[in-house]
Order: sequence, then structure tokens, then C-alpha cells
Amino acid sequence: DKFSLKVKLKTQPPQSPTFNALDCGIFNSIQKKVFRSAPRDIDDLIATVEAHFAGLQRNTIDNVFLSVQAALRDCLSVDGDNTVPMSHIGKDRLRRIGALPPSLTVPNDYVSRAQHFIANNDEDSDDDEFEETTLVRINLFSFK
Repeated sequence: DKFSLKVKLKTQPPQSPTFNALDCGIFNSIQKKVFRSAPRDIDDLIATVEAHFAGLQRNTIDNVFLSVQAALRDCLSVDGDNTVPMSHIGKDRLRRIGALPPSLTVPNDYVSRAQHFIANNDEDSDDDEFEETTLVRINLFSFK
């Protein structure tokens, strides 16, 4: 499979929500609504969070996943640097004109450069901590 990579799973550094869909948008969306509701106690807080979670709009969830895809694409475009500013694709405008893509594409040269970088910079190649390597396919998607 030409778009498969061998990836060693590692934990995400703390305070880096750029690639985490929950931190990137879902929790932020709920948190704003919860703060406006001003729950009075822990039970009210839990009920408020659950209600806002259940009421998440499909557009919000789609926006978050497209934003995460854009962040991953942008990271690949600069050889893995996750400090690159997030690009904006104008999701609301694209949605209004019926042109919002269900997922974003990653140019083949980004994938090729990432594969080349990984092959030539494998710091853990002698590390016995990882007994198995997981095969991961770059497959960007959107919930429908």
C-alpha cells in the first residue's frame, strides 16, 4: 500500500491540542456554553455538560474534524513542525455555497517527504520498548 506508514505510537506532549479533535474544538465548544449557563453545583455542572454534548451540532463536529485535518496537513507541509500557524479554509463560506469537502486531501509530496523523513530519522530504531509496529493508513475523514 503506497500510503501506509510504519508508525511507532508515542504519547502526545502535554498542552498540544492541535491534533486532538476533542481539545481542538469539541471541549471548547461545550466549555463556552457551560460557562454561559453558570451551573450552581456539581450535579448541575454534569447535567449541563451532558446536555450540551448531546446538543452538539453536526456542523460543529464537521468543522472540528476538518480543522484537525488541516492542522495535520500543515504539519506535514513543513516536515513535521507542529508550530506552523493553523490555516483557515473558510468552512462557513464553503458550506454556504455547497462546496465544503467531506475531508481534506494531503498532497502526495507531503506524504513522500514524511516517509523519507521517518526513514532517515528513526531515533528509536534500536529501542526495545516497542515490540510491535502499527501500520497506519493516512485516511482523512469526516463524520456523516
